[in-house]
Amino acid sequence: MKSILWIDDEPVINDMGVLLLKKIGYKAKALYGGIEALSIFGARPHAFDLVITDYMMPDMRGDELTRQIREIRPDIPVALCTGYAGIPAPVLTKWGIDALLTKPYSVETATRLVRNLLGESGQNHKGKIVPGIIWPESCH
Repeated sequence: MKSILWIDDEPVINDMGVLLLKKIGYKAKALYGGIEALSIFGARPHAFDLVITDYMMPDMRGDELTRQIREIRPDIPVALCTGYAGIPAPVLTKWGIDALLTKPYSVETATRLVRNLLGESGQNHKGKIVPGIIWPESCH
């Protein structure tokens, strides 16, 4: 069973994210900030198959968390989940983000994002417009 690390500073969003991920067949661990996430991820970087992180958190923004995660394990897919839908795809690529999931999102959209990033969808949406998701052209 694949394991997903979900990071958001809002407890309700973490609870909903973990519930969704478990419902669609994944193990999920929720953490509340970038510093905690780096500690857990750094200790066991191959324990996770995907990272989904919020952008605005009190201790560290999602782009900085992604940069540091990529230093530890460059091959792990990372999605940014945020209410800031205006982040351009070239900026996401520069940050090392594989996809942007915009809040609020539907169960179907989140499921499509997770399955695509884990290579389980049978499709490659990268570089295509999918409602609620931005796939930068030059994804990892």
